[in-house]
Amino acid sequence: MKVSEVMSTPLVTIDPDADLQEAAKVMKEHKIRRLAVVRENTLHGVLTAADVSRNLEKYLDNERRNILRYLWMPQYYSRES
Repeated sequence: MKVSEVMSTPLVTIDPDADLQEAAKVMKEHKIRRLAVVRENTLHGVLTAADVSRNLEKYLDNERRNILRYLWMPQYYSRES
């Protein structure tokens, strides 16, 4: 049996500079657990659901800290941000 007979198609990809939340959204929309990271037809790697899970928590923690900083010290943030 050939790989081409059992592989998933079409290949769902994401750009290396995409936001982690966007990657999670793409995975959810396509019901996949792995996402090819591609730019200009070059494979840069594979992002897994485990990668997203491990790192999204850190990302969200940073966002929470930014929100709390804004709430505690709004004078340091412009309204356009």
